[in-house]
Amino acid sequence: MRAPVLLLLPLLAGFAAADEAKPGRTLADFVAISEANTKRASVAELTRLHPQRDWPLSLWVKRAHEAREANPSDAPLFLNGVKKLTVDEAKALAAFKGNKLFLPDVGTLAPDVAEALGATNKSLYLDGLKKIDVPIARALARSKGDRISLRGLTTLGPRPAKRLSMFDGGILLDGVASMQDTAVLLLLTHWDGWGEQVVLSLGLTSLNIEQAQLLTACGGWGLALDRIETLTPEAAKKLAALDMPHLSLGGLTSISLETAKVIATWEQKFLVLDGVKTVSPEVRKLVEKGCEAVSWRGLAKAK
Repeated sequence: MRAPVLLLLPLLAGFAAADEAKPGRTLADFVAISEANTKRASVAELTRLHPQRDWPLSLWVKRAHEAREANPSDAPLFLNGVKKLTVDEAKALAAFKGNKLFLPDVGTLAPDVAEALGATNKSLYLDGLKKIDVPIARALARSKGDRISLRGLTTLGPRPAKRLSMFDGGILLDGVASMQDTAVLLLLTHWDGWGEQVVLSLGLTSLNIEQAQLLTACGGWGLALDRIETLTPEAAKKLAALDMPHLSLGGLTSISLETAKVIATWEQKFLVLDGVKTVSPEVRKLVEKGCEAVSWRGLAKAK
């Protein structure tokens, strides 16, 4: 039986002291919730929590079942409302049994907290962080999970980018829409994460020739550029040199005939074009000529 962790973790700002004193507010209970997700056991039985009264926890458990219905052993833990973590709390969360830890409301991390949280083997979703420095980036990059999600970042400096690029799993930087400093993009292309669904996801909203050229240096499993709305033939020519099995361009709503002719010369294994709503037979044939498999989910939804 896991020993209880006697640390009180506030769930939502403004809880009254009397409410915080109720049973079921400790990190040990969050561990029990993860076990409930895994075993399909009763949350109330394992945690002493009343689902209706403690609605945030009930919501986390519901999402856990929805997200991993087919494989409950991979149940994630959603800690909505948690804004700050102590070192001891971060250590306890790092020991969580599931494979995903969501902390969407954590706005800042102290270096020692990041070190403790980084000593984990689960994916970290820290989309509430607005900026990271070198110590934070270094600590997070040491984690052994499949993914680090930092979608709340809107800017990224060269030094943190260099540290993040050392992470072996996927890196989600969908909020970084502009990379005027080419050094940042160049450093990120040093990333070499590998594994099914392990991608470097960037928030670029446009792609020029220079950026496309830099991105071809990526050596990992997949690259996601899902906020790019148009792909010029010139940029497509540069991307032809991309040596990655997976490329996602889910933000494209259409593909010109000229760009399709370039894609036909690619030797891409898997291409995602789920944002395309309509496509001519000629363009579709050209795109599929250059790729082993193409995802056109947007076409199916448009019918």
